[in-house]
Amino acid sequence: VVFGLLDTNQQWRILSRQELPFVLGVCVSGTVGAFLMNYAGRLVPANLAGLLRSSDTFWAYLLGMIVLSEHPQNTTWWGVLFVCSSLMLMLLTSND
Repeated sequence: VVFGLLDTNQQWRILSRQELPFVLGVCVSGTVGAFLMNYAGRLVPANLAGLLRSSDTFWAYLLGMIVLSEHPQNTTWWGVLFVCSSLMLMLLTSND
């Protein structure tokens, strides 16, 4: 397998020996993370898993605002409001 990347001149080049461990580390940690999330998804009840899956966009925006200092558009706030209100409605009407 040959790994490459775009450099600052937008040209493809082969990874150096110093960069290869970082790329392999990202690949391995991503694979392990996907496996663990898949395994955890089997253990969580379906209604809770659905709620958590629906709210991942909210958490992504929240982390983007806190960590990256991003400022979402007004239409994004409407989407967050709709998702949060539907999650609250599902929580209030659940029989568990």
